[in-house]
Amino acid sequence: MHVLITLLLGAIVAFALQRHSDTDRLGYWRPLAGAVAAALPYVDYLFWLFGPTFYAQHHFAETWSVYLLPFYGAALAWGMGYASKKPWLYFLPITVVALFVSVLLGVMTEQGLRIYTPFSQNYVTGQIVYSFDMVMFVSLLFAVLVCFLLKKWQRDLSRVVLVLLVGYVFVLTTFHAKAEAFARGYERTMDLDVIRTEVMPQPLSPMNWRIIIHTTDDRMHDTLVHLGSGPKKGESEAQNRTERVAALYKPLDEAVWRIYRRFGKSAATPIARAAWVSHVDNRVFRWKMRYAVMKDIYQFDGSDCVRFKDLRMEGAKRDYLGTFLLCPPADAMTDWRFYEANRSGEFKQLKLF
Repeated sequence: MHVLITLLLGAIVAFALQRHSDTDRLGYWRPLAGAVAAALPYVDYLFWLFGPTFYAQHHFAETWSVYLLPFYGAALAWGMGYASKKPWLYFLPITVVALFVSVLLGVMTEQGLRIYTPFSQNYVTGQIVYSFDMVMFVSLLFAVLVCFLLKKWQRDLSRVVLVLLVGYVFVLTTFHAKAEAFARGYERTMDLDVIRTEVMPQPLSPMNWRIIIHTTDDRMHDTLVHLGSGPKKGESEAQNRTERVAALYKPLDEAVWRIYRRFGKSAATPIARAAWVSHVDNRVFRWKMRYAVMKDIYQFDGSDCVRFKDLRMEGAKRDYLGTFLLCPPADAMTDWRFYEANRSGEFKQLKLF
């Protein structure tokens, strides 16, 4: 989930936990504590300062752990109490609940979190809510502003907002189920031998979904669909970028399926497969590359490397995003080298263990 949404959600949670009384003992410290607590897990973005390998190993891991969450909540409550000169126990319910709600909402997105760290490094993702859901953002922003303006009704308004939020997530769950049912129908029609089917929320509209079907023959069947029944959106040069992106999502009866071979169809296929298998046991590698397909053989650092591209990044403004390299070992004693393109377009090696 986007940090802006969690900041707003944390403030709403803090208002909702307010006791029924004429005066609030915490004042503006209340929404501040909730917002800071909800956004706390995002400090893992600072791990990039320690290099790409450290970032890959610990991003969406320790700071999102459900086992460590109570300790984070208690530490933050103590810090807020120290800064405000108020009893830290006043802040404890706010910080713990805001953290829990933030992690719970994060699990529902397509990003994937390692919430069982340090006991397990497996990723968990519900793929129900898009990480920057515009409906959720606008609604929470308006709700927070109203709560500040109508202080007398803060608690009741915020609780109503949380109930509506739960209802909205339920509606998104039904959309997910509809898109998944469409995918199952395609699988039966094409008689596919499926490994797994992924249905992901998409930007611009809660009706936009992406379906990627992984099959045993190392292929991925990919489509973008719009669950509504509105008129077909045509593409033209006069449209802006947002309109062109929206036009990619077709009604279910006009869905366009694209089929990709994971390792291509060329003489380089055995090389690409060997490179892939060399890293298949690494969870971070598997997660980063779960939507990647072979693009070509790329000359890098004096080696013939296999270049992979994430399907989700096709057509992005910065075309280097979602690009990976697997380079052959320098000698018999070393393994294949794994590189990822950063935001500057440079390839940085990730030494995954």
